[in-house]
Amino acid sequence: MSFNFDNLIEDSMTHDTLANPSLFKHEQQKICCFCNLNNGFKIEVDKFADYSLVIVNGSWERNNIFGECYQYVQAHSKNFIVLSYRVKDHLVLPNVFYFPYYGYRLRVSLKEANRPITDINKKSYALSCLNGNPRSHRIYNYLLLRHHKNFNNFYFTMHQDSQYDLVPDDDPILAVSPEHLQEWQGLKSQFSDWNDHNPLLRKRMLHDQYNTVRLDADIYNPAYTDSYINLVTETVVDYHVFITEKTWKAVAAGQLFLIIGYQGIISDLKKLGIDTFDDIIDHDYYDHEPDWKIRLHKVHEVLNTLLEQDLEKINQLTLQRRKLNQEKFINGDFFQPYLSDINSCINLLN
Repeated sequence: MSFNFDNLIEDSMTHDTLANPSLFKHEQQKICCFCNLNNGFKIEVDKFADYSLVIVNGSWERNNIFGECYQYVQAHSKNFIVLSYRVKDHLVLPNVFYFPYYGYRLRVSLKEANRPITDINKKSYALSCLNGNPRSHRIYNYLLLRHHKNFNNFYFTMHQDSQYDLVPDDDPILAVSPEHLQEWQGLKSQFSDWNDHNPLLRKRMLHDQYNTVRLDADIYNPAYTDSYINLVTETVVDYHVFITEKTWKAVAAGQLFLIIGYQGIISDLKKLGIDTFDDIIDHDYYDHEPDWKIRLHKVHEVLNTLLEQDLEKINQLTLQRRKLNQEKFINGDFFQPYLSDINSCINLLN
């Protein structure tokens, strides 16, 4: 019997500490799961005897899964597994597994919506680039994009958020220059605030017959349905190896994409079995560059080359391949090997 990952996704986000974990039944065995790895995980040692298995869920946040919490659970729990957000962590130790939290969560939401994904032959926008919090690399990306000769043909969004208003990133290595920050301060008022955006999106979706789509799973926005290329600006571009719904939505929508993310993100997508259209887009030119600013400039070089081509023709020629990416995503093919390994371990431990 397969473990119910849906419960793990939803419930463990609410009951997140080891003192207040999510509890599951699997083949008559009691399992507890928690995701807060940094604080509040202490528990009396004898409590571990109540559970056949302890799941440390580090798959949704950039936590150090091999830190103090791991050592504590390892010392006191006979059976435990750790779920990581990093592909490269998979089976680095026998009880450590990669779990594609954001991709899996998006897939569940899209399946629940049961909404067909359509492809328009002739699209209105050459490029879409959706941005949430104005982090350093997103601001820098916008300041470069806005000077592009075709910027009026780009679908671009950014949202203001007070948390990142004055300090775009906590890491000084990633911070934009004072000059760029000053330029951004003079431009940011043209963009909406999250508080303005979310009610409008909710209203639109409530009047949609498929109103069960989560806000972070909306791939029916024109950015996904009416744009040839998706320029993904991931949450991080530093040493964290973190793939969020931002990347998965481009895959699920069946788009061509370039990604401003961590070093090697395209290589990781290939390992998962995703068609990254390397015969059309030179991802290798930017994917392995260690410096995030140089990597971002290289992304723009590749993007500019792509924008000079006949995008409608490329869209038609890649239709079946893009649909195959969609089908494999919805069917869970990209995740199945990892979920199978986790299931095998859980069944063995039980």
